[in-house]
Amino acid sequence: MRENNLIIICFTVFICVLLIAGTFIIINTDNDNYNNPGIIDKILGHTNQNGNDANQNSASGGNSNPIEKINWATFYADGNPNTGEQVTVNVGSQHAGKTLSLSMDYYRDGVTLINEPAKSYTVNGEGNVYIPDTASMARYPDKCVITVTCDGQTITATGYLEKRKGSQTVYFD
Repeated sequence: MRENNLIIICFTVFICVLLIAGTFIIINTDNDNYNNPGIIDKILGHTNQNGNDANQNSASGGNSNPIEKINWATFYADGNPNTGEQVTVNVGSQHAGKTLSLSMDYYRDGVTLINEPAKSYTVNGEGNVYIPDTASMARYPDKCVITVTCDGQTITATGYLEKRKGSQTVYFD
């Protein structure tokens, strides 16, 4: 009887440890977008930073490598009127590590749906900026104007969208 109680206690402790570890992983995964890296990415970034200070300073500082254009943007709408568009904007991997200000204005049939305020984002290693969700939109937009400001320069790109749910990518010249 005593051995059964010990087994039950060990099993309960094991389940609690699994639940805590699973919760930690889920929280880190939810927060592990390109603007808010998890603890492991922070540690790796700090380790790599020591050996690459010169490269990072030249890539993120000054106008030595300005962002000249937005390459593409992928929009995802889940069809829920209480949520907005999730967007991934690509400015090129040569701009990895740069911090930029990005805003998006959405339109439908010439009427403004949302004027998103500018927010700061960091370009990831693939040259992407992930915008997790915009303000809720009751209707699908047919146009989005993306404005990026970085190193004192501002660029704008206009994308025309289909009025539907799902994912769609717009390429800019």
